Formats: sequence, C-alpha cells, structure tokens
Amino acid sequence: MVNAHDQFLYATDHTIYAKRHYLTQTLREKTGSIVQFGILKGYRYGPSHWAEGAGGACLLGTYEPQVCALIDRLKSPEKVLIDIGAADGLYGVGLVAVGAFGQSVCFEAHDGRRQKLQELADELGLGDRIAVHGVATAAAIRAVVEDHAIDLRNAVIISDIEGGEFDLFDTDLLESLSDSHLIIETHDFLVKPVERAATAMQDLKDRAGRFFNVHDVKDGLRYMRDIPLLADWSDADTWMMCMEGRKRMMTWLYLAPKREPMIAADQLDALIYDYQKRMFG
Repeated sequence: MVNAHDQFLYATDHTIYAKRHYLTQTLREKTGSIVQFGILKGYRYGPSHWAEGAGGACLLGTYEPQVCALIDRLKSPEKVLIDIGAADGLYGVGLVAVGAFGQSVCFEAHDGRRQKLQELADELGLGDRIAVHGVATAAAIRAVVEDHAIDLRNAVIISDIEGGEFDLFDTDLLESLSDSHLIIETHDFLVKPVERAATAMQDLKDRAGRFFNVHDVKDGLRYMRDIPLLADWSDADTWMMCMEGRKRMMTWLYLAPKREPMIAADQLDALIYDYQKRMFG
C-alpha cells in the first residue's frame, strides 16, 4: 500500500514534469525551436526523443552552463569534438552546425538514437564532418582516433554515459588521451554495488591525476537576470525552465593536460558565471 508521503512525492514530481513540458512547448512556439543564447545560438534544436522536459533550457542556452562555459573556452573550428553518449546530438551535432568545432565523432549505444543522429547530420549537410559510432569502448575510441587521424592535442572529449565512465576511463585509456581535454559527467550514485560507489569517484580522480590536472565542476551556478524571454515570467516558471530536472546536484570532472596550469575553484566558478553574463547580456 502506497502511503500519503509517497503519493505526495509522486504527484508533485509528475506535476513539475508536466509543467516543464508545457513551458518547453511555449518556448518552442516563441523561438521556432532555435537556440537563443550561448554557444549553440542559432542551432535548431528539435523535440528531444529522450529528455524533452529539458528542451526549454536547451533553447534558452541555460542547459549545463558549466559544460558550455568550458566548451566555449576550448572551442575552435580547427578542433575535433568527441562526444561519448551523444543522445540526440545537442553537442555532437549542434556544435559542428554552429561552427564551434570543425568535426565531431559521436558515440551512442542506443540503436534508435544512433540512427537519428546520422539522419540529423545528413539533413544538415554535415554527414562528412560528423561520424557516428556505437558503444564507446576503449578499443573503439582508439580505433576512431587512428582511423580519423585525430590529433588528440586538438580534441575535446565529452562523456555522459550514466555511470559507465568509471569503467571506461581506466588507466590505459586516460594515458592515451592525456593530450586532450576531457569533460566527464559523473554518476557515482548509479554505480553498483554500493560499496564500490563509495570509492568510484575518488578512484577515477586518482587515476586521472596521474596524467591530467583534475578539476571538480559543480552544478548550480545560474545567471538569468538578462534573458529577455523570461522577463515577464514568474520566479517559479523561470527557475523551472532553467533547471534540468535532475534527482541530485551533479559533478563533472574537467581533465586538462598537465602542460596547462591548474585552475583554482573560484576561477572555475567565475568562468561559468561570466560565460552566462556574456551570453545572456
């Protein structure tokens, strides 16, 4: 039997989810599904087949501002983006479409999403600059780097694979990628068993620290004051549209080559906040 507390949580979660979808559709009507701000400005971001509730944040440019700030710092049309867990191609396709990167390699395990990625790249006339591959294993990544003759000094790697990062990024792979910049979304709370979850993050940081400067990047910094589309929205709707609907605050690891100086935590915060002020202002 479901108790009153659980019923309340279920009802509120679903109400918030429905409201976020409604607000996303409102923004789609206002914007024509074109991203309005940020590094993806001008990209047509169609309905997501996996996370449409966050679609409004994507259209505003408020989605993952910490990741976008780092990408903005690293982007170049001379560089290659390697997107591990590419989903609907927001980064892997979108960043090539707007010229932030010259080409990309997308790894996506889900057959249907992989097919849609390829179709989207072809529709945009980017089929020759966006390569779509299946499951990202260490061997597959090395093969792609070799087959595409990728200079890892000019590569930026993004990973979002729902806990798989702790297995994928072993010592050997990290060493082979040590000339690149990596942005890894971490999901230690999804690791099983619980005993391993307790140490998974630190173990990954220790491995990476042998070859990279390791930076913790926290979620939460948002700057929304100057977004014109939200000027007449309520506080609740504004915050709801700028959040990402996650079950907890997230942490990313930003791995920078040892040849570069370490970035202090307050400098990273300033980078993320200033990026948003520039983009929205």
